[in-house]
Amino acid sequence: MKDLLYRASKPFTELDSEKLSKFEEFTRIMTDVNKSMNITAITDSMGIALKHHADSLSIISTGLFSSDKKVCDIGCGGGFPGIPLKIAFPQMYINMIDSTEKKINYLKNTACLLGLENIDFTSARAEELTRPEAKVSHREKYDIATARAVARLNVLCELCLPFVKPGGYFLSMKGQKAPEEAAEAQNAVLQLGGKIKEVRKINFTLPEEYLSLPDAAEFCNSERYIVIIEKIKKTPMNYPRQYSAIKKKPL
Repeated sequence: MKDLLYRASKPFTELDSEKLSKFEEFTRIMTDVNKSMNITAITDSMGIALKHHADSLSIISTGLFSSDKKVCDIGCGGGFPGIPLKIAFPQMYINMIDSTEKKINYLKNTACLLGLENIDFTSARAEELTRPEAKVSHREKYDIATARAVARLNVLCELCLPFVKPGGYFLSMKGQKAPEEAAEAQNAVLQLGGKIKEVRKINFTLPEEYLSLPDAAEFCNSERYIVIIEKIKKTPMNYPRQYSAIKKKPL
C-alpha cells in the first residue's frame, strides 16, 4: 500500500516514510472500525490508498496549503480530506466538522492513535456554526475551507463560504459534474462574497505494473475536479440560512 500511495500522490506531494506509516496505520484503524461502524464502502487497503488517501491529497495541487494555514474540513465524514491533509502538513491547524457525533468521536480517537496535534473536532451542523447567534462563532475564521462530496455546489457554497475569511479559499472536491455545478453556482458564489477562480481537473497517473490492480485503471481514468473559490469580500450577515431553506431554494 505504501508504494502505491507514494506513486499516486507524488504529483501533488512527496510523502516520507514517517507519513506513509501514518497512512498505513490510518488505513488499519479505519478498516478495523469499519467492521462495526459504517465509515466507508471501500474495504481493501489498495482501494483506500487510491480512492481516499491519494484523492484527498490531490487538493494540495492548488498550492494553497502550508503549515501556517487555518483550515476547516466541512462534512468530513470518515476524515477526508482533513486527516490526509493533516498527515501531509503536521503543523497545520485543522478543524474537522461533521453533524454526526459518532463519526466525530471516531475521528478524535483516530487522531489520538496517530499522534496528530493542533487538530480540533466539532460535531454540529455547518450552518449553525457561522450564524450570528452561534455560541462560538466560526464565521470568517479560516484561511481555507474544504468539502468532499457533501452536497451540490450551489447548496455547499452557502454552508462553506461563511467560514472563510476574505482573501481565503473554499475548495470543493467534485466528480464529473463539477463544470456543470460550477456554472449553476455562479450566482450563489457572488452573493456569498466569492469568485470562482478555476475548475481544475485532476489527473492521476500510475506505473504500468499498478494498473492491473482492481479499479486502478478506472480510478486513473475517472474525472475528478477541484472547484477553487476565492473569498473576495465578507459574506452578508443574512447568510447562511437554515438548511431547510438552503436546500429548498438554493441561491
